Amino acid sequence: MAAQSNELGSIATKSVKTETVNLKNITFDPKVTTGDTILKPNNTIILALVGSEIRFPVQLNERVILGRQDPNNMKLVDIDLTPYSAYEKGVSRRHASLYKISNTLSLVDLGSNNGTHLNGYRLLPHQPRLMRNGDEVALGKLVFRVYFE
Repeated sequence: MAAQSNELGSIATKSVKTETVNLKNITFDPKVTTGDTILKPNNTIILALVGSEIRFPVQLNERVILGRQDPNNMKLVDIDLTPYSAYEKGVSRRHASLYKISNTLSLVDLGSNNGTHLNGYRLLPHQPRLMRNGDEVALGKLVFRVYFE
């Protein structure tokens, strides 16, 4: 029992209930939390759109910007996601970027309207998050997995 004081200074007791949680029935996706964080020497990743057979390689430089190409400014993004219904799925023109630092990869939301999610967690704008092989990324409602090739 836990003791508490009331405004008159006397002590009252209150019963505190504890609960045990059984973890046997909880399943975890090991790819989400345990994938390798080290890129392969060729600096190539594969973006695989969830729910389709579409997979395409991306050669990493220091930074790769993901989004929708603006027809009036052809240099806004490095990877144009327009052909994959990006507009309908809420992808911003300059939605997110992938940063290669040494042999690791980070994902950064660029202040997008509909957010960037990494394994189901929404990223804060302009805050890099370390990526792992097999991570799931959602730009708005456009979802893909990232594999280190």
